[in-house]
Amino acid sequence: MKNYYLNSSERGIKKVNNLLLYDQPETVYGQLLLNQTNLPSKNKKQFKEIQPLKLLDAPNVTQNSEYQLLDWSSQEIIFLGLKENLFARNFKTGITQLITQLEDGILTSLCSQGELIVYSTSNGDLIVIDSDQKQVLQTYQLNDITRMICFNDCILCCATVNNGILYIDLRQNKYIYRIGTLVDIYSVSLNDNLLAAGTLNKVCIYDIRKPQILIAQYNQDGRALAWDKRKQNYLCAGGLDQKITIWNTETEYNPYRLNADFAITQIVSTNTQLLYCAGNKCYNGNIVMNRHQEKILRIATSTDQTQLCSLGADELLIFWSLIN
Repeated sequence: MKNYYLNSSERGIKKVNNLLLYDQPETVYGQLLLNQTNLPSKNKKQFKEIQPLKLLDAPNVTQNSEYQLLDWSSQEIIFLGLKENLFARNFKTGITQLITQLEDGILTSLCSQGELIVYSTSNGDLIVIDSDQKQVLQTYQLNDITRMICFNDCILCCATVNNGILYIDLRQNKYIYRIGTLVDIYSVSLNDNLLAAGTLNKVCIYDIRKPQILIAQYNQDGRALAWDKRKQNYLCAGGLDQKITIWNTETEYNPYRLNADFAITQIVSTNTQLLYCAGNKCYNGNIVMNRHQEKILRIATSTDQTQLCSLGADELLIFWSLIN
């Protein structure tokens, strides 16, 4: 990947510890401040309930849907964070291994790419390890809570509470850049070079090659975010308003809204389906996955997009079929 970044003296930024912060305010290229409240919403429809494929215990799970504690890797490894423990379950063999156990604090987020797994802790550390060798490759002291991580090639984007959106290039691991000026970030989602970030009442889009530039801003609950893989440049957002809003980020804001019965805690898009969690249920079109007794904390899909696993506050990890 081409390096688009200048050094700190050329860009007018200051270094605080290992965090590079922009002195100048971000430039807003396009800003859409949207307050439409009477837009058409999709009518409620009848859902068909399906049965799960398998149920597994997930004891001592952290009861916080803000934390990203479940990931299904491209190598068919399911990574699960349970308090201070990080587990890896081979989906094909069913073998579960303990990858690491924290001496202090708990896990707050995790994300994988290939054999690499990145996780954050409640002590403010971000750690990159080789899951095959169980070897720590890099540690970053962010001194902040990371709620969510997205991983694209060698680029990490982290949603943090106080430092906002942090950008880390693993090939230049001594540099950490801050994207934009938002703080208290709940979700981040990458689509090639476009990064969407959500707060309680705002969704912002940035180009990660030019992190000081804000491309667009929307007045929208962004606690759950996902780029729609079925349609190019479409973004999905949801939160406590119990709606999923879907819009084309390249055209005039003309959203389509889908009603739910509970607050939206996560949205996941595959090449053919849009999945979302609301309360203790997970929805896929007119299919509802309803087996958890308490709210769903996180979901993840298999590499071939035929199965889904859901982690619930009821300490269950449940597997579902996404076909037929």
